[in-house]
Amino acid sequence: MNKKYICIFIVTLFIGTTVIPVLGMVNKDNENINLKGNVLNYPVEVPVWEIGDSWTYNEKYCTIWEGFSWYHNCTMVCTVTDTTGDSYTLEWVSENDEGSYTIDGFCRLKFTRSTKFFQETQHRKTDLAHERTFWQEKGLVFWLIGNLNIPIPAQFSDVFEETYTPADEVLPFPMTAGTTGTFPGYSYSGHDTSGIYWGIFKLIDSDYSGNVLARDYACEMASITVPAGTYDAFNVSVEGNFYEDYYRTSWSYFVPELGYYAKAYSHIDYVPSGEYFHEYTGELVSTTYIS
Repeated sequence: MNKKYICIFIVTLFIGTTVIPVLGMVNKDNENINLKGNVLNYPVEVPVWEIGDSWTYNEKYCTIWEGFSWYHNCTMVCTVTDTTGDSYTLEWVSENDEGSYTIDGFCRLKFTRSTKFFQETQHRKTDLAHERTFWQEKGLVFWLIGNLNIPIPAQFSDVFEETYTPADEVLPFPMTAGTTGTFPGYSYSGHDTSGIYWGIFKLIDSDYSGNVLARDYACEMASITVPAGTYDAFNVSVEGNFYEDYYRTSWSYFVPELGYYAKAYSHIDYVPSGEYFHEYTGELVSTTYIS
């Protein structure tokens, strides 16, 4: 399995997974529905986003695998840019970037505030399943040379596009706390290319494809605190093998009145060796979404 695909799988796992507000909703008997009342038995339907809705997150990514390592910490601003047709398009643009990128100890790159991280993702409107992602990480880096880590300025770029067939389901709509189920498997395919000095020195250049296994999930209520505040959330958790010998544990905390997730965590291990493989965390800082 392509090591860079694992990074993107974790990132896209949490993109575009939202729920609609239930605070203040009324059931058929005109009884108020709220997260601390009888919401446990109330199904939450798929939200409707509008162009300009945005969410800002503090995000951390880390991958270590067979001589390859990648770290990226940043603030990510996610904005709805297109609502035409049967899909939503989201753009993710980074701020306050820091991190590093290393292959086999030979090419050791240190990111700068000019190393920007951009994503464009597409999600099916009926259930917010993930259909496509475009990823681009580029900008000024320092190439650390020798044992003294002499910093040489360099231009860095990492670009790929990936599609999912059928779409990758990430939330169990309509959503009800206290339920369990299974997300179906899907196939993926894409191309990844990275290099420095405008591609003169290539690091990765390959096509890849594969299949992700069906994944069991559980949906419960949880109280969480993030920079944006303290919320009651639907916690959708997944644990088990998602691809051959790769084992994942993840939690996604979706807050109805925010129209998106407030916190997400995922960790992947390569089971045969027990080697740490990938970890992602994201926490909401602010949103312009109005429920």
